[in-house]
Amino acid sequence: MENQCYFKWKYNCDDKGELTKAGPARIESVIRFSKEYKDNVHVDLVDRLEKNPELTIECHRSCVSTYTSQQHLSRHKKREGCASVSASQPLKKQRRSDVPVFRFKENCLFCGELCEIEKDKKHPDRWKKAVLCRTAHAGPGKKGFRESILEACTQRNDDIANQVRVRVEGALSDLHAADARYHANCMASFMSPKSISAAKNASKEDENTDPAFDEVIAEMLKDRSRLWNSVELYHQYQLFGGKALLRRSLLVKIQDHFLDDIAVLSSPGLSSLVVFRQNASTVLHLAGNTEDDTQDLLIRKLAKIICDEVKQIDHDQSQYDIRITKEDMSTSVSQTVMDLLAALTDNLKDTFPALLIANIITSVLSSKPTNLQIALGNLIRDSKSSINRLYQFRVTCSYDEILCFKRSAALAATRDIKLSGINQGSLGLIQAVADNFDADISS
Repeated sequence: MENQCYFKWKYNCDDKGELTKAGPARIESVIRFSKEYKDNVHVDLVDRLEKNPELTIECHRSCVSTYTSQQHLSRHKKREGCASVSASQPLKKQRRSDVPVFRFKENCLFCGELCEIEKDKKHPDRWKKAVLCRTAHAGPGKKGFRESILEACTQRNDDIANQVRVRVEGALSDLHAADARYHANCMASFMSPKSISAAKNASKEDENTDPAFDEVIAEMLKDRSRLWNSVELYHQYQLFGGKALLRRSLLVKIQDHFLDDIAVLSSPGLSSLVVFRQNASTVLHLAGNTEDDTQDLLIRKLAKIICDEVKQIDHDQSQYDIRITKEDMSTSVSQTVMDLLAALTDNLKDTFPALLIANIITSVLSSKPTNLQIALGNLIRDSKSSINRLYQFRVTCSYDEILCFKRSAALAATRDIKLSGINQGSLGLIQAVADNFDADISS
């Protein structure tokens, strides 16, 4: 099948043009859909992917997008259902208990399938190399295994990443204590830079899989001399059966598709105009509308300003502050966020709730805890489950960060001569041991 589309068996695609390469993340998506289609394609791909975690397949982009389209899968299931289920047999509603349960002591953290640590002596060729999570906490200035997985989930931003994030954040204790395990190949496939990059591209392709949107693009390309307004484009999108996008998001997606080939003219109180740059001199026909299309553009500009300000914030994870004031809380926030909250209501003008909201935003954008989150986590340090629960909402830092704080506080105390009790060297050799026994942030 060299130089042929991998999906040629399903689609008559000899005349679809240039082939592209689908990476491991995209192949994982094909495997999931193959299991839903029940066409046994996944049997071959799973075996090849186990032997080569960096496997790629040649195919047409439109073919793989169609095959992994949720809409096409739903149609397939509907056709299969009509053929096999009689009208007198109502469909059984799926209950939560019918969904397979994930168990840390049995299933792979990444693929969710059965994960045996011991090799099967009867069938050693079927065994996947499995590893137990051994490291509970990383050293100072290093990312723990849990944090590395969550960071990879954020970067991938695909369906698999969402499943893995739920499993990791659902652990009531650290992964080591939960006896979590994983297949070595699954971990490499999930966290390798190439796989993460492929998952990002695949996620973007999935987002672009919208037949109605493709029809709108084709309609625009039929006549490049025509001047469109956003109301007309959205009406066309609805006529083609599009439901996934709103008018503003449709306009943004069109801009992302054509890039510099089109010009978008906006004015408050009027619908935006879209014209191909080579025909920008065409007579303009304005269509009045009460909705301001510039709102989305303003939101995107504001988001970029906030992200840039967060990037400028210095995060020193080599040590912790033993005292925290309102000024300390303010050093970890974007001033634009604070100004925005103050503009909403005076109750959020330079107040503790506003600082908490801004700190949460900083933590999510930077993937690092702020001093305020560490302080709040320290207040409930005796309840590990409460910290982990609040950490899911990013109100506090993680429990692992609290343990790092304890070590940092004790180390700071031993380095300070006065805190250690050594006042005069003439008193002789004095050995002192200091420990932040109550783990209080100001002790």
